Amino acid sequence: MSDSQKRILMVGQVPPPVHGQTIAVELLLKAFPADGVELVHLDTRFAGAVSDLQRFTIGKALLLLKYLVKLVALRFGPRLDGVILTPSVFGKPFVKDAVFLWACKLLFFRNLIAW
Repeated sequence: MSDSQKRILMVGQVPPPVHGQTIAVELLLKAFPADGVELVHLDTRFAGAVSDLQRFTIGKALLLLKYLVKLVALRFGPRLDGVILTPSVFGKPFVKDAVFLWACKLLFFRNLIAW
């Protein structure tokens, strides 16, 4: 990685279930020029189907904990210049995404893009 290259953390699930959040993450992963930006992708896959996205389970709570531990581990790696997160518009998944937003801002103190 060169000094001028930016490191951006992308938080989101890929591949599908296909919904707006996944499509946004896939498009952004493909959109950045390889020579100007290094994307670090934290794959936060909580559901295998769109119908399971809003269902709360203990397994999903444990996955949230696992992904937060991975987020903390990224904090102690090479410096990140920003974070991109595409929060869900549904109630329960949004709560999970809000936890990631809060944790990213707290851990990295960097530019945070969420839409």
